Order: sequence, then structure tokens, then C-alpha cells
Amino acid sequence: MSLGGKNTTTTEIPEYIREPLVRALAQAEEVGKIGYTPYRGATVAAMTPNQQAAMASTNDAASAFGMRTAAPSQFSQSATDYGGGMMGYGTGALYDNAVGQFAGTSPDQHKALSDQFVPQGHGQAFFDARGPQPGTSSKGGATGVQPQVLNAQGNSDPFINMLRGQ
Repeated sequence: MSLGGKNTTTTEIPEYIREPLVRALAQAEEVGKIGYTPYRGATVAAMTPNQQAAMASTNDAASAFGMRTAAPSQFSQSATDYGGGMMGYGTGALYDNAVGQFAGTSPDQHKALSDQFVPQGHGQAFFDARGPQPGTSSKGGATGVQPQVLNAQGNSDPFINMLRGQ
């Protein structure tokens, strides 16, 4: 009776996949630094002038029979003009208020979360100020130089090293 031997199976990532995968992961790390970007446009369209007129007519008819009526302003806040004839209601101000309240009640937690991402309002300028990163050309294409990929602690990422066979 045999106790058996030890079998080891290895799987190699093909070279033609390895470097594009490393670049894709490095790009994902950069994109991950952007953080949450809330939508600031209209989420609900405002009533059109025709809809407002219809509501006013309904109110007039109801009041003619002694029924209660409601002014359109009782149903919602003033609509925001988003340009191009688009009037509506958005949630951007609600989000900003919630973040402001969080920053006021938990400043250390807010700072710890915010410091992980690109400062709001800096966008592409933040990335442009750093210049081209190793492994990319000024147009973003690969140069053959392996990009330096760091983990959250600022050390060389062991997963990327494993993919490279290092």
C-alpha cells in the first residue's frame, strides 16, 4: 500500500496577457483614486407650462364646487434651470449637505476617507501634474518599461510581482 506522492500543478499566465493585465491593474488603481463622483444634474423633470396650466384648471374646477385646492408650489420646491430648456430637480445639494454634516460631526473620519482620493475639483489636473507614469508614453501607450505598482501601504505590490513572475 502506497501513501502516495506529492503532485504540484502550476499555471502560468502567458506573457502576451501578463503585461496588459499589469497595465490594466495599474490603471484600475489610478481610477480607484478618483473616488465617488455624484451626479449633479436633474433627476426629476419639472412640470411643463402645459402641466402647470392643467393643474391650475383642475384647481379652478375644484374650487367652483367648493372642494379644496392646492397651489402647485405646495407640491414641490422651485425647479432648477439646467440650461437648454431643461428644468428639473436634482439631489446634488442634498448630497453636499449630507457630506457637510458628516464632516462637521465626524471630522477625523471624513478626513481619513477624503484623503484616499483625488481632491474634489482637481480632476485631470491632478494626474497631469504628476507627469507620465512609468510604463506609459505621454499618450498613455505602453513603452515597454514595467509600471511601478504599489499597494495601499506604498510597497511594491506582491500580486503584480507574482503576475510578472518576480
